[in-house]
Amino acid sequence: MYTFPQELIDAVIDQLHGDKPEAVRDLLSCSLVSRAFASCTRTILFEDIALRNSEDSDRCFHAFLASQRSAGPVVKALLVEPDNEEWDIAADPCLEHILSLFPNLKTAKLSRMNWGHFPTKLLTALFSAPQL
Repeated sequence: MYTFPQELIDAVIDQLHGDKPEAVRDLLSCSLVSRAFASCTRTILFEDIALRNSEDSDRCFHAFLASQRSAGPVVKALLVEPDNEEWDIAADPCLEHILSLFPNLKTAKLSRMNWGHFPTKLLTALFSAPQL
């Protein structure tokens, strides 16, 4: 079986990087080609993460990270922006643990939160991120 040099695979994947829905679709398709493709597509697909919907999506994402340990270290930016009033993300215990799974997190943006009732444990988790 022939193999492509990793540099060539990386160059192909880099050309797919973008914010358009087609780019995500193409990256997901490439991730299924081989392990060599999967590792470099994962880096692009998971470098920016947004949590917006609900406590349920937060828990699903937490379960995904627990099963895919290699995804957490590639996350560099996190946006937490609840799109409804019902989800009190600051009171959700999953967020604290999710933050601990991102050792390379460089940017965290949290909005639409009541900072007056922000849990101390969550603040500690935020400020203990090594590169944040």
